[in-house]
Amino acid sequence: SGGVIYLPYLFGKFHPVFNSDSTGVFYGMNIGTTKAHMIRAIMEGCTYNMYESIKSASNIGIHLDEIIAGGGPTKSDLWCRIIADVTNTTVKTINTAETTPLGSAIIAGIGEGMFSGIDEVIGEYIKYDRFFYPQNGNHEKYKELFGLYEKIYNALVPSFKELTEIKIRLS
Repeated sequence: SGGVIYLPYLFGKFHPVFNSDSTGVFYGMNIGTTKAHMIRAIMEGCTYNMYESIKSASNIGIHLDEIIAGGGPTKSDLWCRIIADVTNTTVKTINTAETTPLGSAIIAGIGEGMFSGIDEVIGEYIKYDRFFYPQNGNHEKYKELFGLYEKIYNALVPSFKELTEIKIRLS
């Protein structure tokens, strides 16, 4: 990302801390920043946001052995590798583009007694098509960048609030 860090709070920040005043931010741009840097920063920022939730779950005893992913980000091998490296967890992609209807059908099928549980459904209907493993050393690099991501957010919290107040006053 060429040193660009993206805070993906276009609708505010919702987890692990709720802050509706938060906004999206690109930090670290300079004259050499390219479109490719910006796109990668978006991928990394969205992944850092996900990693915050994973860390929050870990703090209450919920640990991931793997991430099963579907939908938009899985169309990009690069994004899947970023997820694996940031989270230090294996990422498996499923072979369907329409994950929301599939998930709804699975939940309905379990609810109606068509399946005994999620394990039966996964074994029968979910097929993995790609696997991404964390690369040696990359998680440590991302931990450092994630720490900066958190610092940037925390430093901007007062400014997010102030901007909201100004927008309200000027509207």
